[in-house]
Amino acid sequence: MQIPALIRMFKEHVPGFEHCYLTFINSVIGVRESRRVVGRKTLTMEDAVAGYKPADTIGLCNYFLDVHNGAGQGTFRVEIEEPFGIPFGALVSKDISNLMITGRPISTDRMTFGATRIMNVCMAVGQAVGDAAAMAVKANVPPQEIDIALLRQKLLEQKAILDTKDL
Repeated sequence: MQIPALIRMFKEHVPGFEHCYLTFINSVIGVRESRRVVGRKTLTMEDAVAGYKPADTIGLCNYFLDVHNGAGQGTFRVEIEEPFGIPFGALVSKDISNLMITGRPISTDRMTFGATRIMNVCMAVGQAVGDAAAMAVKANVPPQEIDIALLRQKLLEQKAILDTKDL
């Protein structure tokens, strides 16, 4: 398996990972949902359906919400009429200092995960977290203290779409 070798490499060569450990490896390929980190903000189904774009939006999502029945067949599906914003606060851990989240485990409720799990959202979130990390290091501040307006400006310069008027 490659994962234990990667954990050893992180512990030996990546500062800050000296005490990391693996708690679980999924035994089945294709698992749709597992754990999510609780962020300073949690993106909710109500936000998604309303097309809410908070002031700290770092990207948009307009994929429908779909949650598969874990016990069998059937899917709960809600169409999205207006793209909704992914808030930067959903990418910053509520409880762990200097931890940002990227990819599928951003801070959402279970229903909204059905929309935010898709790759274009993961790419937008990764771009924002990368820029935010660089800004935090440069300013010597934790991620939650970076200038969100400056982050949004950087994202727009890189052709990110933060509002439908940016299309």
